[in-house]
Amino acid sequence: ARTGFESPEYNVWEGMKSRCYCKSSSRFRDYGGRGISICDRWRNDFSAFFQDMGLRPSEKHTIERIDNNGDYCKENCKWGTTKEQARNRRSNVFLEYNGKNLIIKDWASETGIGAGTISTRIKKGWTAHQILTTPTKYMG
Repeated sequence: ARTGFESPEYNVWEGMKSRCYCKSSSRFRDYGGRGISICDRWRNDFSAFFQDMGLRPSEKHTIERIDNNGDYCKENCKWGTTKEQARNRRSNVFLEYNGKNLIIKDWASETGIGAGTISTRIKKGWTAHQILTTPTKYMG
């Protein structure tokens, strides 16, 4: 059975605890160090964690907190791919325009304007309209 102590899910659970509670963990600063914790149901009970999360869908999936500032708990966690999780980073900058709220990388793909150009325009205080509709000299 995959629910034993050598399962990928168990390793995810152990990693989660280390990030939140082990001050010597290289990742503690970004988790426990900023107040991220694990719900009482999961903290000391792998079987409860496994019951709530189930099998990891694939090797590409890891645990993801839906609200990046929230704790690890059933309501705030899902299995996500690295690509999905990259969109949930604190460092991402969202820009809202025409009813869409996307990260810079997605706006760059959608508009053909480079991500660096979009970032520079944001720092210069341009409006979303100016940022996303002003052509660059490199655009076709």
